Amino acid sequence: MSLSSIRRPTHRLGRIAAELLPDECDRPDSHVQQQVIFQPELVVRESTAGRTQPQESE
Repeated sequence: MSLSSIRRPTHRLGRIAAELLPDECDRPDSHVQQQVIFQPELVVRESTAGRTQPQESE
């Protein structure tokens, strides 16, 4: 049975981290921390209650 999970935008997360890191390294005393919010995606799979299963024909 497949479990439902959360998909994170890992490529975008890595790209933004790579953009922010040089500034933090170059200016550790004056760098301003930023909060970046990423929207996760729910991946619904077989383990989710209430999900209808196709009925087998007899």
